This record gives sequence, C-alpha cells and structure tokens, in this order.
Amino acid sequence: TGSLSGARNLHIKVEIGNVKVQGGQTQGITYAIRSRSFESTEERARRQLDSYKISTYTRGDTAWIVGEWESGHPHKFSSEITVNVPRDMDSVRIETDGGQIVATGISGRLDAESGGGNIHLDDIGGAISAETGGGPIDIGNVGGDLAVSTGGGTIRIGSVKGKVAAESGGGNLVLMSADQEASLQTGGGSIRVDKCTGRVK
Repeated sequence: TGSLSGARNLHIKVEIGNVKVQGGQTQGITYAIRSRSFESTEERARRQLDSYKISTYTRGDTAWIVGEWESGHPHKFSSEITVNVPRDMDSVRIETDGGQIVATGISGRLDAESGGGNIHLDDIGGAISAETGGGPIDIGNVGGDLAVSTGGGTIRIGSVKGKVAAESGGGNLVLMSADQEASLQTGGGSIRVDKCTGRVK
C-alpha cells in the first residue's frame, strides 16, 4: 500500500493483473497492490513474488505505478491493483498485458488498454479510448467522445455525450444513447442502437 501526491495525471503500466481505479472525494492518490503466487512451495512462491517489481513515483505532474517482471513470465501468479484518486484528475492511463480494467468516477480523460481482459468504465467526464485483445467492453456514462475496440467480445455502451466509435472482431454491439454521431462495426455479431441524435454508420 502507499500514496502519491501532487499529480494531475495517473499512468498505470503493469505486465500482469487486474487494475481498478476509483475517483472520489480523496486528497492525493492511494493504492493497494495484492500479488498472489500459486507455486507448490513457499520458497518458489517467495522467489516469484520477489521477481515481480512494482515501482511507484511522481514525475512532473504525472504519478506512475509500474509493475514488471525481472525474469520471464511466470504462470501460477495473479496481481490486483486498486487505486483511489481525486475525482478531478486531468487524465488516467491504464495498461495491462492481460488483466481486466475497471475505472469509475473520473472527470478527465481515460485511456485503457488490455492484452485480453474485460473492460468496465463508468461515470467518466472526459473522452475515453479503450482497447482489449478479446474481452467484453462495458461502458456506462461518458461526458466526451468514446472510441472502443475489442478483438472479439461484446460491446455495451450506456450514454455518451460525444461521438462514438466502436469496433468488435465478432461480438454483439449495443448502444443505448448517443448525443452525436456513432460509427459501429462488428465482424459477426448483431448491432442495436436505441437512441442516437447524430448520424449512425
């Protein structure tokens, strides 16, 4: 666990694990990181935990949380990062090589990228850019533009004030409400639009 202060932006970049970011009435950034090893002996587990290095620091007005393997990519290992941030962050960027990403309650911009996990984003004031290699994407309320893509999962979008661009390799797409134009594309699933004020492609 730990805290980072004085940052307007947050960048999380990890090689494994789920990432959850929650905005609220907090001062500064606080985080909790839980790593689990499922190795057969305690000694091997300790070695594995020691080889996954987590660094946290602030550079300029950006806070960084970075997790990387010093040797190889072990199996039988999981990690989870939970971060609480002030709601009025300018931007949050989350990158994980495979875990799921959840982010809620941020007034600024959000970028999310996963090698294959689920993505769930809601109550984001700025623009969103989100991409996953294959999991489903679930979006709630967005105050800016939205651009999302998945290699094959379903995409479900709630209410978007800006433009919408969504693309899936094969899953279904559902758009509840968009105030501007929407471009929706899937390699094989169905597309459903309940309400869109602008042009729909």
